Amino acid sequence: MNRLEPLRKVISDIKALNGIKILNFSTHIAGSYTSMLMADMGAEIIRIYLPYQSESNIDGIDTNNQIWEQWNRGQRSLELDYTQKTGFNALKELIKSSDVIIEDWVPSKAKSLHMDFETIQGINSNLLYCAMPPFGESGPLSDIPADDGVVSTIAGIHGDQGGKGFPPMYVKIPFVSYGTAFLASFAITTALFERESSNMGQKIEVPLYFGAIGMRPQYTIVTNNDSSLYSQSTAITSNSHQIRNPVYGLYECSDGWIFVAAGNEIFWEKFCSAIKIPELTQDKRFFGAPWNIPSENQGTLHEIIKPILKSKNKAYWLKELSDADVPSAPASDRSEFLTHPQVIHNEILVENNNPQIDATHQFGIPIKMSKTPGEIGKPTDIKSKDTWDILRSLKFTKGQLSEMAANKIIPTENAT
Repeated sequence: MNRLEPLRKVISDIKALNGIKILNFSTHIAGSYTSMLMADMGAEIIRIYLPYQSESNIDGIDTNNQIWEQWNRGQRSLELDYTQKTGFNALKELIKSSDVIIEDWVPSKAKSLHMDFETIQGINSNLLYCAMPPFGESGPLSDIPADDGVVSTIAGIHGDQGGKGFPPMYVKIPFVSYGTAFLASFAITTALFERESSNMGQKIEVPLYFGAIGMRPQYTIVTNNDSSLYSQSTAITSNSHQIRNPVYGLYECSDGWIFVAAGNEIFWEKFCSAIKIPELTQDKRFFGAPWNIPSENQGTLHEIIKPILKSKNKAYWLKELSDADVPSAPASDRSEFLTHPQVIHNEILVENNNPQIDATHQFGIPIKMSKTPGEIGKPTDIKSKDTWDILRSLKFTKGQLSEMAANKIIPTENAT
């Protein structure tokens, strides 16, 4: 055996968040995804369930618990009725040895459970408390329960997707939750770094509402005469960019779709040459192209381009556009993306057999770190799986655990 192999094994076992314990009380996408990202980097995640709590509550988009299983990989599970005094006392012992709490309750529910920041600070002043409510910890909407779809709608995501003056368009991908998870992961790691110098915990507030803004900051630009780029009405409803640029978007060819990205004046001129109509650059109707074409002429340009691109197949236009140095790409579907050589090379899709959901592969580590690369965890198990082991580690005796089980505060040992 190569004498460097043991050293490589030690290095591979070092993860950036080793030694960090996170208690996950969340029930929606954002908190679950945040926990998965932290677990992949080595954090110990304990997902805590109430006995009557559903194992899956992924905002109406889950199928056969497949998404839930992925976002809870690498996490241990504890079923505990902390609404009862004995259960809450047990939870307090776990909080004392933890670094982070993640929750997505509305503020009034956190208080009713005695799980608000002030109460938790009294138990462990070094703990970081990450609150991920729908709209915020205060304000007129703060106590309104809502999931990704509701927050997305109120934040204008569905309304803006259709274009100004047109009906709203449902956005299938839960961008708000993903954006909130990225912000929360960033905030927690930032707070962990700060705690190294202050030795004090703090409250981290990352509502879904913030995620909605974080995923589209360009829409927050407001000008005196409402002339900002993203306040403009679209003149067309199509798969091209609905804000001023008909040559930045999807176009249909004879055998499928491609994306054309003529995003500046140079690419606009090259695009016109590639489709063999260079005179378009001199057409007064399209002065200001690609982004500042008068709104009344955007549809006209789109209708000129559509039949030209549809007359040939994808391969033809992708070669013509590449030869002309115009960015473009074929519009891939899910199966084409997942089998693409670049996806395989980057290990975006990795093997993780999970017979519970009939899955063999899933999303890998989305970042690359040379020294602490991270590793996806094992599939999650039933919600009571680790209950007795976790409580034993807190020095609870078998007699105490049996009594809690008899009082339905935790499941019986054979149920785990």
